[in-house]
Amino acid sequence: MSEPEGLRAYAAKAAPSERDLRGIRRRVSVSYVSIRTKEIVTLTPRRVGDAQILYLHGGGFVLPPHNQHWRFLARLACEARAKICAPLYPLAPAHGYEDVIEFLTPIYRQMSESRSERLILMGDSAGANIALSLLQRAREADLRMPFRLILIAPAVDLSFDNPLMKTLEPRDPLLTIVSAQAGAAWYAKGIPLRDARISPLFGSLRHLPETQVFIGTNDIFLPDVRLFYERAVAEGVKIEYHEGRSMIHCWPLMTFVPEAKAARRKMVRFISATSSG
Repeated sequence: MSEPEGLRAYAAKAAPSERDLRGIRRRVSVSYVSIRTKEIVTLTPRRVGDAQILYLHGGGFVLPPHNQHWRFLARLACEARAKICAPLYPLAPAHGYEDVIEFLTPIYRQMSESRSERLILMGDSAGANIALSLLQRAREADLRMPFRLILIAPAVDLSFDNPLMKTLEPRDPLLTIVSAQAGAAWYAKGIPLRDARISPLFGSLRHLPETQVFIGTNDIFLPDVRLFYERAVAEGVKIEYHEGRSMIHCWPLMTFVPEAKAARRKMVRFISATSSG
């Protein structure tokens, strides 16, 4: 079985597990809302401030959030004193870009209209890509931008054809170019992979709010994320950029490493700041 075929087979069997959520219930309360057969999972810590987080999980566009996501989000919710809303958006290969953005836009609209809470949009990997696409749609619909944006190892060019990626691939234990390309093609559903709707590196970034980015130096996404950072700075986006030396894909989610704890502290400060001053 080829690597993309194996990924497709795994995706077909994968589903969010209550067992994954059971372990975080001592830290946060967990509630569910169903919308169009899909669920939104909300994590609420005992002490809540005025920040609410809309979190879009990674998984190559084909996988649901896993235990590592929930452990990370439970800790972040408690440390930032923030309620976290994590929609289980439609997954490829059955669903693509249009399905995902149509599902998420009304959720974002409702959360962005709150005047009593500051909205933080977050995502990792494919979820960070979707977050950027969602903000493009929000801009087109004249919706409010979030207070802050946090991107963890974002996929910003779904062609995944940057030649520097091949030099990093032997050092990346989690990702391969061929699997990344397979997931992107299933998600795009015929949209050209360099179309700015799904590859934000090729679109305007001027509308982005103050942004925080995390990437590891052993992540094949690194070359594209560096280009994204340079573009954002050139377009006047206020951006805080963190490169984890010898860190792998989505390392801030790995709660068992000290670097991840330090990254989470940076996120908490970023979420909690009252102004961009």
